[in-house]
Amino acid sequence: MSIVARGPECDSDRSPADWKHLERRADATTDERGTPIDPGIRGVVVGLWAHGLPTESSCEGHLLEGVTDDDPAFGPFVAPYVSIEAPPPSPHPLEVEPDVVAASPALREQARGWRVANHHLQVRLLALLERFLAGRAVPLHARLQLSPTAHEWGTCELSFAGAQATRVAPREVQAARLAEYQAELAAFAAFLRQSVT
Repeated sequence: MSIVARGPECDSDRSPADWKHLERRADATTDERGTPIDPGIRGVVVGLWAHGLPTESSCEGHLLEGVTDDDPAFGPFVAPYVSIEAPPPSPHPLEVEPDVVAASPALREQARGWRVANHHLQVRLLALLERFLAGRAVPLHARLQLSPTAHEWGTCELSFAGAQATRVAPREVQAARLAEYQAELAAFAAFLRQSVT
């Protein structure tokens, strides 16, 4: 699992050389512990960057050994995802008490601008997903979707329709679905690259 630094904001008018530059940037991107972007999600992250969609965190998905279902928030199955988030203003709206934001016209305007920017990113991601999913026959649980993460701020996550339900499935079902999800990520990464270069 990787929590990675934000990707660059880019336009979608890219050349193959630009794609290589983004791949090198992805190779150099790590989280606060020095963990690089997971290889199974790297192509999607680079593709999103190339389409001007900055990422906040990502994970290729994992079946964790030695972890039980005791913690419903984080069991042995971790589904693939990519968090999409506009660069936040300073101070970050999620780190400021709501009453402080409400009392400050400047902070309210900054927060509103960030929320609007995040909603614009959702529109762009939805357009890409619509093009990718058009005519694509995959089981519903393996269908990529946009999921809001902080509704009031417009941040979102690229995830799978069946990800949450898969967390309580038997281990062999989790393993099979993870393989399906990762194959779908590879197909989406190829689509993103083809639609840019």
